[in-house]
Amino acid sequence: MNLRDRPIVTFVQRKFRSMFKEELVGTGLMLKGEWERAGTLELDEIAADGAWLRLGWNMPAARPSRSAGGGGE
Repeated sequence: MNLRDRPIVTFVQRKFRSMFKEELVGTGLMLKGEWERAGTLELDEIAADGAWLRLGWNMPAARPSRSAGGGGE
């Protein structure tokens, strides 16, 4: 980038800053149907490379089921 292009770059940066938030905070993702049992998924990773966007979600810790053995039988 040379000195001549700097005003254009600054203009574009200002426009994008006004259109998009600096930080995006969400409440998680809740799937429907059978997948609802997975619970609320929390976004953990966002990566962009070329034309691809990769999102990584964390599942909440699994709760032990009532039918699981573990008692003193």
